[in-house]
Amino acid sequence: MDATRCDRVLEFDRIRPEAKHLHEAHFLFRTLKLLYGDYLVTYPTHMSSYNILKRKSAAKAFELIGVELGFMFDVLFTKAMTGVGWRPRLFLRSINFLLSASALLAFWIMARNSKAYSEIDITISYLLLGGAIVLDIYSVIWMLLSDWTMLWLSKKREPLAKYAFKIQSPRWSKDDFGRER
Repeated sequence: MDATRCDRVLEFDRIRPEAKHLHEAHFLFRTLKLLYGDYLVTYPTHMSSYNILKRKSAAKAFELIGVELGFMFDVLFTKAMTGVGWRPRLFLRSINFLLSASALLAFWIMARNSKAYSEIDITISYLLLGGAIVLDIYSVIWMLLSDWTMLWLSKKREPLAKYAFKIQSPRWSKDDFGRER
């Protein structure tokens, strides 16, 4: 099976070109899940996996396997794939951020008129509450730029997907010889 037929069969020709590596890695990840589950892989699936890896340089193949193992890590060792969609997760993270911000505001109102706490305790509390807010912002950004979100977003033909891919991973915008695509 040649590369164009493989892309047509796996429907890689219908996605954004800069996201092809994610879909290839996700296909290899689904194949790897079958192998971990002690299932047999069909011959067409085996040949498709072989063709995906065969046409890559060694460096690009290792990067592709790295993305595939990232998917596997997320499934095995994180709560990323617990069945909750990205919208409820984003909603819960937003609530978490708002609760942290309201706790900081409540502490600021309480601490500005109170002389019951020492200056070092107030400083440490501000640092901890500010750190919680920074971590909440960081986790939302990390979730929005994750491989799972990029995989979902790559199926869309919106301008947002184009800009997200420019931000997320510029290394995938080059071909195997280091030239811009």
